[in-house]
Order: sequence, then structure tokens, then C-alpha cells
Amino acid sequence: MKGKTARSNARGEQGRTTPTPPRSFGAGRRTRQRQLVLDAVRASEDHPTAAQVFQRVRRRYHGIAYATIYNALRWWVERGELREFTFGDAAARYDRNRDRHDHAICTRCGRLMDVSVRLPGRLLEDVRRRTGLEIASHHVQFLGLCSACAGTREARAAARA
Repeated sequence: MKGKTARSNARGEQGRTTPTPPRSFGAGRRTRQRQLVLDAVRASEDHPTAAQVFQRVRRRYHGIAYATIYNALRWWVERGELREFTFGDAAARYDRNRDRHDHAICTRCGRLMDVSVRLPGRLLEDVRRRTGLEIASHHVQFLGLCSACAGTREARAAARA
């Protein structure tokens, strides 16, 4: 256990002190590693996972650890610089686009595309009425096949015929 343990005071009595809390390494600092992580996500055209960010940052900073990537992503999300999305049970994805937007997801290859959809006010009102939820924001996901995967499927079907 880190921190202080029992020790004698001036009168020779054993006393207990509370453990020293763990240090928060760079809780508020913008470190080089954190900046490299932010730069990697901002430079991406996709919505990378932590593993993909790790691969990209490692090209520039060979000694970086996977935990550092994960912690830096969390740090940037907490500060509102990146958005984190989890789709089903897949790995979290990180988005440089902080504006409200929706996503179209290919169910075959996993490609994730930004789209903006304006929902009719009556739909939002219907959700509020049914659930009692005061809606602060919404996120719509469209699932299907991207044009590349749909084309592949058609090509396979044509080849079988």
C-alpha cells in the first residue's frame, strides 16, 4: 500500500495516519503525448478506435504505450475536444467533429460516415410524450451496406448466376 502507515509520535505512541492519495499525473497538463493523440484523431478522415490511434501515433512516437493513448483519448473527451461513440458491442470510436451529427454505419465492413438528419419536431414530441424524457439531444444511427459492400454483394450474386 502506498502512502503513510503507522508510526510513533513524539510520546512514543503508535498512531495511524490516512494513506496518501495517489498522485494524479498531469491531470490538467497538455502533454506532448496527449497532443499527438489529439492531432492523430483530428487528422483522420475516419472515426478511429483507440487501437488505430495507437498505430498512428506510434509512427511518430515509438515509445508510447497503449494505456497512454487510452488515457489521452479519455482526457480529450472529458474536455470536449473529441467525441466518443460506442456502436453496439464494438470498440469505442473517436470523432473530431464536435458538432451534433448522426452516423451511417456499414454492417459488413464497419465504415462509419457522418450525416446530419433533422428529425421532425412531432417525432421528438412523440418520444417526449411516451417516455417523459426532456430531450437535450439525439443521435441517429443508420445501419446498412455502404456502396462498396453493396457493389461487392451484387457482383458476387451476378457471378453465381
